[in-house]
Amino acid sequence: MAQPHRNRLRIDIHPAGDDEASCELRLAHADDAVLALARLIGRQMAREQFERQLRAEARRRSPAHRT
Repeated sequence: MAQPHRNRLRIDIHPAGDDEASCELRLAHADDAVLALARLIGRQMAREQFERQLRAEARRRSPAHRT
């Protein structure tokens, strides 16, 4: 059974506006999107590092690698 996505990144398209408020809003949305993406990438990297550490520990503990 598939797990629901906990972290969803929503990208909204806003038409270009000439006023300063819409520019600030677009920049704030872009900043939020970049931070969300960076957070997802960081979590994936941490997961992969943790899995590598678990595999390395399992190899050290296996009888085949004992001297």
